Amino acid sequence: KDELADGTWARETGVVSYRPFDPRWTVYNSNVAVHRRMRATGHFLGVTANLGLCVGKAGQVVGSGEWNLVSCTRHPVDFNYFYRGGACNFPLFLTEDSQELSLATRRRVNLSESFIDALREMHSSARFQLDDTKAEFAFGYIYAILHSPSYRARYADFLKVDFPRIPVPATELTYNALATLGRALVASHLLENDPKTARPPKYTGASQPAVARTCWVEDAIWLDAGPTKKGRVQSRGSTGFIGVPEDVWNFHIGGYQVCEKWLKDRKGRTLSDEDIAHYQKIIVAISETIRI
Repeated sequence: KDELADGTWARETGVVSYRPFDPRWTVYNSNVAVHRRMRATGHFLGVTANLGLCVGKAGQVVGSGEWNLVSCTRHPVDFNYFYRGGACNFPLFLTEDSQELSLATRRRVNLSESFIDALREMHSSARFQLDDTKAEFAFGYIYAILHSPSYRARYADFLKVDFPRIPVPATELTYNALATLGRALVASHLLENDPKTARPPKYTGASQPAVARTCWVEDAIWLDAGPTKKGRVQSRGSTGFIGVPEDVWNFHIGGYQVCEKWLKDRKGRTLSDEDIAHYQKIIVAISETIRI
């Protein structure tokens, strides 16, 4: 396209959340990303970082055992983020002008007045004001609710047919406890945990390994597993990540087995040091999710 020939495309590059824990760079121009949905995605393109609640409209992914169509992001989200179709990204903050790639910094909280009133009534302080910090705390409460096994079990039938609904917190103590857990989940899922407290699995093998046949065997994820004949157990490789529990390897978000999907999308490619470090962060994040 002529409008891209002069190099202006370089100013329109940006990150999209392509799959869970898998951000990708793109040219956020209508000639490249045709369906940009700027009315929603524009709130993630300003100079001030936003936070998005990504959920599926409805459905239980076959084989997952429970509803798990929830994640968070700071970027626009690919429509197939959870599986083929159905990802909706709700920004926590709405910018004044989201129709163009602007540098707007003024914003307002994207929570309903009824929910804000409920928070105000619940808090002991009569001067409760929903500033950015308290809004992110409320986001943590919502995020914790949507990851609660008891919530998912209790409303399993409803979650198959509609968007998830958020119950009003009963007490300030319950709200604070859940919001704290939810914020820990958000930090893990955005890969923004303090690296000093993380204990990543050990990588073993040569630098810049090629992704070949992947599998989990003996508490390790291998990138070069041996071939498996019918009736035989998968054999381990020589290059991979040591010290990964099986429940981490089997962890699903939506229709994707996260650890397997990330490697599958890179089959035949070599991994850089940054790729290896990123994958270690994914494993840590999933471990924290299961623990919390």
